[in-house]
Amino acid sequence: MVENYGNWKTLSIGTKSAYMTGLWDGYLVFNNDDAVKKKFKTICGADSIIMVSDLLEVIEHLYEQETYRSFSPADLLKDEGLERLCSN
Repeated sequence: MVENYGNWKTLSIGTKSAYMTGLWDGYLVFNNDDAVKKKFKTICGADSIIMVSDLLEVIEHLYEQETYRSFSPADLLKDEGLERLCSN
C-alpha cells in the first residue's frame, strides 16, 4: 500500500504503472464505484480513453506540490486527479 509521496518516490516506473492500473481498475471496474464513474464521465466524457501514462503524469504533477505529498495516490486520483486528467 502506498500511503504518501514518501512511499511513492521509492517505486520504480514499472511498479508505479502497475499500482495505478490497479487503482484505476478498482475504481472503475471491480468496485463499481458509481461516484467515481459519474465524475469521470462528467469531466472526461463517456468515450474517453485514459492511458496509464496519463494517470502517472497526473499523480507525479500533484506530488510536485508540497500540499499533496501527505496524500496517497488513491486519494489524489479520486479527489484531485480526475479534474486534471481530461483538462489538457
